[in-house]
Amino acid sequence: MKRILFMTALLAVSLSLDARDRKSVYGPDYGAFDGEVVTRADPDVYDLLVVAVDGKHHPDLPTKVKMRPGFHWLEVASSKRGRNGELTRQSLPLTVEPCTTYRYAAKHDGSLSNRRWTIIGIEALTDLDCPANRGKTADPKSKEDADDDTETPSP
Repeated sequence: MKRILFMTALLAVSLSLDARDRKSVYGPDYGAFDGEVVTRADPDVYDLLVVAVDGKHHPDLPTKVKMRPGFHWLEVASSKRGRNGELTRQSLPLTVEPCTTYRYAAKHDGSLSNRRWTIIGIEALTDLDCPANRGKTADPKSKEDADDDTETPSP
């Protein structure tokens, strides 16, 4: 019984963390890079590991990194390793906006080698609940369009 309760609690925590990861949770002073591939529809698409940001190395090779807004130079590596476990790197210039998560991945050419791949941009997610984005909408309308959407009751 305790085992079932523990597993249920663990599942609930993991689901809440997964939902939280879909947004930029870093606040108005930060943006984020996300190199984790969520769906594996294409077998030639791999995670991107962050090797360095602005020359500062990350020895643990994370797939997610938070950064202050502005221009950054990332050194990234594909998670597809070579025969001897080596990683291949590429540079990625990125301009970070507050409360935005930038999702990228590595697209390999399909060969057995890990040396030929390109960086593909998947999406940029802006968290509209973030304090820096309060009052903004995903699809802004002009005042005239907003007036046209209101219905007047017919007598």
